[in-house]
Order: sequence, then structure tokens, then C-alpha cells
Amino acid sequence: MQLNWPKPRNFPELAAGEVHVWAVPLDGFPDSLDELAEELSIDERERAACFTHDKPRRVFVASRVALRSILGRYLSLAEKEVSIVMVANGKPQLKDGELQFNLAHSRNLALIAVTRGCEIGMDVELLRPVNYSLEIAARYFHPAERDIIHAAREQLRTATFLRCWTRKEAVIKMLGIGIGYPLQGFDVLSDQISQKPVELPGTECPLSKQCWLQELSVCDEYVAAVATSRPTATLTGFAYSC
Repeated sequence: MQLNWPKPRNFPELAAGEVHVWAVPLDGFPDSLDELAEELSIDERERAACFTHDKPRRVFVASRVALRSILGRYLSLAEKEVSIVMVANGKPQLKDGELQFNLAHSRNLALIAVTRGCEIGMDVELLRPVNYSLEIAARYFHPAERDIIHAAREQLRTATFLRCWTRKEAVIKMLGIGIGYPLQGFDVLSDQISQKPVELPGTECPLSKQCWLQELSVCDEYVAAVATSRPTATLTGFAYSC
């Protein structure tokens, strides 16, 4: 996996209005899951034990270790001292402070986004064949998005579908709600997403009526997007090494 982002020489400062996104190659961690899990909380170790297969267990453990390591550096805390709680909507967040984060992973890559003072959500997907992509788009996507996916050349259709999917998922994760949210009610493909906000449908969710999307160019094999509840000044990507 060839990442497009550099490894920082020194750990970066996170100013107000900035977003930092860390790319974490999950195959770069030690083989011993027991050794990795030492850095997790009791709750996280219990969740890891619920996985019946080694691969998803390893992905969970490695991504959570990286998350704790990164948040700990921002907070000047040891990994085990980082207090992550699950709020009522199931979205993880820090117990104290204005630092906000989101974690996403696909296959061998995890992404961790961190910002201050606003809600954030992110998604990443490996570029791969998707069965029934047109049928899924017809059922769940905005009419303008469906038109763009249908109009895409066959060899680009799957990438267009996954680009739309990651943007939708980033918005849902930013809002901290489930997939029952009306995905057909907002368009993430037609507009210039880095230049103006996405207008969200009026629902019972009071968190936001708009969000700002940015596409992430982390490496050639993946597509990814991040959503925030307010405009951000800058977004910077970094490669993480354990």
C-alpha cells in the first residue's frame, strides 16, 4: 500500500478549525494480538473477544490501539488514560474536552480524523467490485446521484458508486445516527463538495441542517471522505507508524 501522505517528523499541533486525518496501515502492527490488546480498556478487550474470527478481531484491536495512541499524543496522555465513552446514539467520543474524532476502516487501512469544536464523521472503502450497485443506488440514493452513477462509464461506475457511498456514510457518522436517516434526501455527488455545504433534509435529528464534505486522496486503492458540521480551515493528512 503506497500512501499519498507523509509521516510527520514531529507530532503536529491541532489548531481550531483544522482537521487532521491519520492513515493507519493495519498490516504494520505486531503479530501478537495479546500484546496489542494490553493498551486497550477492559471494555475494548471484551468487545475484541466477541469476534469469532482472527481477521476482524485484529482489525478492531489494531485500529483502537492506533486511535488511543493518536488521541493520547494530542491530549498528552498515555494510551490507557484516554477515556473513550459511547454516547446514547452509539457514537464514540472523549469523556472530556472539545477534541472530536472519528474512526473508519476498510480491509487493511484505517483512517482516524481529529478536530476541535465540531462534529465529524468519516468513511473509507477499498475500491472493489460491488454486486447490485445500480439496484442499491436506485433504492437508497438521491435521484441526481443515481443519474450520475448510471451515466458513468462502466469501468468507472463502481468507483463512482463507492465515492457516493463513502460520502453518505461520512454524513451519517457525523450526525451519529443510523441508516434509517433518509439517504435519498441529500445529494453528495452533484455539488462541488469542497466549496459549499450539503443541505440535509429536515428530520427529527436536531444536530445539523448542513454539513461540509471533503474527499480524501489517501492512496490509489481506496476512496474516502470526511464530513464536518462546520467549515474547516484546513485538512491535513498524515501517515501513522506504530
